[in-house]
Amino acid sequence: LSSCHETISKWLNSNNSNAASSTITATSPLGFLSRYKRGCSKHANNRGENGYSSSVAYSASSSSSSSQRQMALSHSEPFVSTDIIQDMTLRDIAHVFCYASRVNHAGFDRQQFYAEHDDKIRSVTRTVLEALDQAMATSRGPKTELTSIVPSDASSDSMDALAFCGAVRIFAEWRSLRCIPQGYGKYAFGMNMSHRDVCQNVQKVEEAVHEMLMTEQAAAHNGEEVATKVSPQQSPTLRDVLQYEVKSNHHPKLPILSDRSAGSGVLWVQRQITYYGSTLENSALVPLHFPDPRSAVRHIISKAHSIYHCRIQTQPFLTSPLHSTWRLTKKSTDPTTVS
Repeated sequence: LSSCHETISKWLNSNNSNAASSTITATSPLGFLSRYKRGCSKHANNRGENGYSSSVAYSASSSSSSSQRQMALSHSEPFVSTDIIQDMTLRDIAHVFCYASRVNHAGFDRQQFYAEHDDKIRSVTRTVLEALDQAMATSRGPKTELTSIVPSDASSDSMDALAFCGAVRIFAEWRSLRCIPQGYGKYAFGMNMSHRDVCQNVQKVEEAVHEMLMTEQAAAHNGEEVATKVSPQQSPTLRDVLQYEVKSNHHPKLPILSDRSAGSGVLWVQRQITYYGSTLENSALVPLHFPDPRSAVRHIISKAHSIYHCRIQTQPFLTSPLHSTWRLTKKSTDPTTVS
């Protein structure tokens, strides 16, 4: 557990410093993507034959080229079957983030990535990574390629923006499936709010990527010069998207970020990851650093949420299983229950 948290923490700290297993059936991630693409192409702005909403939350989808890009990463239905996600462990999630941070490196190969981890990447994770690749391809469109980043020049903001969206979406679904025990209704309510918040912020980033790609394409068709290659187009990094928003005046009141923007989406997703990472970290510091779990939880809230949310919004997080389990064991005299 600690080694997996360390992997995620390193990625998170790097991001801060730059400020910026089920059998594959018809319900598998690959099957869903296939049905999703068919539904979007045949039933625009209506419900597809499988009940999935095929409308694309992207105002510029009228373009013939942009219509081939779909909001696959922030769609209401996750691009990976929940039956598969719920079989993942924290180590599997760490592998997903590691993969997403390196997928656009020059010469990157998935099989080599597996070999570098001594083939300890489980089959369920490989299925998820394969689905992530297909979802990214569906989102960026057929005429857009991954940017090739020289590994020695890589930093957290050189992470592919769509890979970031996909990894965070998997994390959000996994957290809702695996980290909410039965019987903690208030905590479940707060975590469900967090899940919705993450999905909405992933959508902001994905929409910004689509807008940036379409703007570059339109400029190329009009004979204008653009800074990046457009034939084929390159899938933007997080830095590319954030710089595009600044140049396009998406944030007229900087340093205040516009709410409907990739900048706002990345910021709030980072805060969500800070909250969960701190939960893992603080749970191991009771009673060495914190006298009890309630103090540990309050420290997390003050670090990740209290300066951004009012008291009512932070209350559900104070009823976390970490705190509730401590109260149960303190009151119980049954050694089996305490154990």
